Amino acid sequence: MKNIAGIIAIATLLVIASCKSDKKCEEQAMPTSSVGKSEVKKDFDTITYEHFIIQVPHTAKMVDYLDLTRHPATVLQLNDSINDYFTMVIEEEATSVQNVIQKKADYQKDKDLFYNYARFAEKNIYEKIKDYQLISSNDVLLDSCKAKVYKFYGKDVRPSADKKDKKVYPIFYHVAIVEADKHLYQIVTWTPKEKEADNAPKLQGIIESFEENSVKK
Repeated sequence: MKNIAGIIAIATLLVIASCKSDKKCEEQAMPTSSVGKSEVKKDFDTITYEHFIIQVPHTAKMVDYLDLTRHPATVLQLNDSINDYFTMVIEEEATSVQNVIQKKADYQKDKDLFYNYARFAEKNIYEKIKDYQLISSNDVLLDSCKAKVYKFYGKDVRPSADKKDKKVYPIFYHVAIVEADKHLYQIVTWTPKEKEADNAPKLQGIIESFEENSVKK
C-alpha cells in the first residue's frame, strides 16, 4: 500500500540523518558471524548496479516515492504491493562520509569510521522511531563485507482519513549497514508488524543476498 510506504519511509531518516549527503565508514569490532551466500531462489530476481548486486523477490517492483527526504544517494526503491513490504538501498562514497562524520563532537577518534557510523545510526534509530524496540543487533559479514544488521519494531502515528483521530501503524524493520571497498550501503527493509511472519524471510533474503560487484568496485 502506498500510504503505508509514505509512513514507513520515515525509517530512512534514522540511518541517513547522521551523514546526510556525505559518506564513508571503516572498521568496527570484528564481526561475530558470517552470513553465507544465499542461493538464488527461483522466485527472486537479481538486480545488478555498478558497485553492488542484490536479489529481490520477483513480485517487488521499482518505485520512486519511498524516500521522503529525496536523499541523493538512494539508488533503489522497491515496493511489493502483493505481500506488503518495502526496500531501499542507499549507496554513499566512503571518503565523503568520513569527511562529515569525523567532524561530529562525539566522534570517537580511537575507533574506526564504520564503528562510529554504525553507532550514530543506532542512536538515530532510537531517537526517531516511536516506541523503538530492538529485537537484535549483530555484526556479520555479507559477501565478505563488514555489516551491522538490526531488527526492531517501531510505530508511526498518523491522522486518520477524516483527520479527527490518529492511527498507529506498528512496523517491523530489518536494516543493514554495510562497509564495502569504497562505498557504504544502507539496506532498509520494512513491513507492517502484522505481516512480519510472512515477510521476515523475504527481507532477510534480500539483505543476505547483497554482494559487491567485483567487476566495478
